[in-house]
Amino acid sequence: MERITLKINVPVDIEEKEGVFIASCKSLDVFTQGTTMAHAEQNIIEALDLFLSMCAEMGTLEQVLSACGFKPEKNSVAPLSPHGKYVDIPLPFICANHNNTLSKCHA
Repeated sequence: MERITLKINVPVDIEEKEGVFIASCKSLDVFTQGTTMAHAEQNIIEALDLFLSMCAEMGTLEQVLSACGFKPEKNSVAPLSPHGKYVDIPLPFICANHNNTLSKCHA
């Protein structure tokens, strides 16, 4: 079986509000929280992983990204908010029927 992993670099914000750390990826409308900054970061990574993995599994990732206003662009990095950082979200794929020919998987 062949395996590949795509990594999506996603901007997130983590802010403390009333003793709770709120983690958000506003560009994909994904939010979560944690009792510490590290816990909130772990939770947003998990939430984004689940969200993006399900979109990929359902075949709707391109549609969801388009609906959020994204389009392909070469080598650009958007500025972050003062509380922002980028996190890597892995999207693993497995090909159970790989026959070492590319013609069937390329349009």
